Amino acid sequence: MDKQQIEKIATHIITKSDIDVIRIIRQAFDDLDYSRFEPEDMKFTEQLDKNPCQYPNDKKVRVNIVH
Repeated sequence: MDKQQIEKIATHIITKSDIDVIRIIRQAFDDLDYSRFEPEDMKFTEQLDKNPCQYPNDKKVRVNIVH
């Protein structure tokens, strides 16, 4: 995700939300800047809809197989 995408998301949240998101966003960026989070909290998983070889060649699919 690049800076422009983050800016668009933040602008949407701030202008369309009824909660105090500015305070929440500032706290989140402070936490990132000062490493006040657990790296484990940044992990995520995505599930593929198909077998990796069934995707078109031009679509980049990252696959890790855990044994």
